Amino acid sequence: MRKLKDRLDIVEVIGSYLHLQKVGKNYRALCPFHAEKTPSFYVNPEGQFYHCFGCGASGDVIKFVQEIEGVSFMEAVEKLARRAGLSLPDFRRDTFVVRYTNIYRLFKDYYFHKLFETDARDALDYLENERKLTKSDVEAFQLGYAPLKVEGDLIRSLKKEGYTLDDAVKYGLIFRKGEDFVHRFAGRITIPIWDENGRVVAFGGRALRSGEPKYLNSPETRFFHKSRTLYLLNKARGVAKNVGFMIVVEGFFDAMALHRAGMQNAVATLGTSLTRQHLVKINSVVSNLLLVFDADEAGIKAGLRAVREIIAMNMSAVVALLKSGKDPDEVLRKHGVDQLVDEFAKAEDYEIFLANALRMGLDMDNVSGKESYLRRVARWLRIMEGGNPERSRKFVEKVAEILGWSFEDTQTYLKKLSSARREDQRVQSIERMVYREEDHLVKLYISNPRLRHIIRDSVREYEEVLDEFGKTFFSMVSTEEFDLNILIQNLSKEMADRIFEIMNMETAEGKEEKILTDCLEKLRMRKIRHRIKEIEEELSKSDIDPARRERLLRERVDLTGSLKPPREEG
Repeated sequence: MRKLKDRLDIVEVIGSYLHLQKVGKNYRALCPFHAEKTPSFYVNPEGQFYHCFGCGASGDVIKFVQEIEGVSFMEAVEKLARRAGLSLPDFRRDTFVVRYTNIYRLFKDYYFHKLFETDARDALDYLENERKLTKSDVEAFQLGYAPLKVEGDLIRSLKKEGYTLDDAVKYGLIFRKGEDFVHRFAGRITIPIWDENGRVVAFGGRALRSGEPKYLNSPETRFFHKSRTLYLLNKARGVAKNVGFMIVVEGFFDAMALHRAGMQNAVATLGTSLTRQHLVKINSVVSNLLLVFDADEAGIKAGLRAVREIIAMNMSAVVALLKSGKDPDEVLRKHGVDQLVDEFAKAEDYEIFLANALRMGLDMDNVSGKESYLRRVARWLRIMEGGNPERSRKFVEKVAEILGWSFEDTQTYLKKLSSARREDQRVQSIERMVYREEDHLVKLYISNPRLRHIIRDSVREYEEVLDEFGKTFFSMVSTEEFDLNILIQNLSKEMADRIFEIMNMETAEGKEEKILTDCLEKLRMRKIRHRIKEIEEELSKSDIDPARRERLLRERVDLTGSLKPPREEG
């Protein structure tokens, strides 16, 4: 593990997923693990770890890949080893991953074969006649059909592969209903959902015609999260990298339709808005997107949500609002590929889409409507601040065109709105700490391995006067083995916050021993003052023994004298 980490730069790895901005000695981004508008996710190159001051997420490069990709520790190690050009001859696959993905593969094969049996005639008719899918299409996407009951042939297949019905229940594929077992997707068309490595990790289930809900997904697991899973990403990523952009649509059959039409750089969200986690995955492949939405109010609102995340990730996107059908699948079936390509060609840069979309629901022929529009524009302009100035300018130019104003007048009005808001807005920043001796000792301990044993041995003498942070830290690093990232993951969010702040302390190079000596001297003084306070509390008691009082008085005199700094020679 140490060799692997030494070969990797955490800033370079995380920077391939997130848009990082250098801030002092650190790098900052919007956290990919929780929703936020102000960046609180930091990467520290010196310590090779990341930390979020908002949600407390912390760890090293392996932990980041685990969390962002939703994979096991060993899968993250394998992925990073490939990136670093290292071989892992002793790599052992996570047995839980293998069992999970194997049982999903088994059900995928089973459902596929069931689709061509008599009981699934309605399902096959729906795919062939309403969706216009050929048998080759069905095979390419491994579509299937889940029977109404769990039958003997499935039970035998499970047993042959070393599984029980209880295993299938545990993995979210079937459930108990009284004395029987029932498929989660009973009576539905099944759509396998693959991870980036091409392993089936979930299913989508499409009801036949009037069934409710229309779509049903597998339960969320360690390997499947709707908010970060994109349908057909395993097939689209290589093509997208070659053509330089990815198409994002909103449904299974839309993504399939685009792939069938030769646009194999298309992916689909799974009944959710496009999230930051989705974009992190896309950004590791390409930074350019074509977003496809319906031209109605729901489609425009979905586009606005997506654009907010696009801006946060500093990615590039054009937005296509379909006018000749409710989705790409319908446009292709009714009008053909040429019509869809024509609509895609009319896609607008996201800042142009944004300027037009913000008019929604407003009467732009009166002053009140224009004022409301400008307030909306000002809010979005603040979101775009710090990003691409050229895009911000194009956004304001389009707004001016919509209003019929000059660019200068529009910009002046928007600046007034922003200035008025800033007067009432507290600037958010990570407050500068007042550093204590414990902080300096922790920084020295982390950054200077050669001083660790001296620091450990020395602080034992002053343990009683350390603050809680210092006591906790040094109690957890009482052995020769030290791994900052393992430590961080075992600390409270408050302690992890403080360590990240401490790592930003400037330490004069070559002065480490002097800093250590000064800190230990201050702790010695703190211990003396602590003892003097204890003595004074005891002397204040009326029933103290005279001999005891005399001894304490002498001790206090001696201690008070030792508080004077030593005289410098020369």
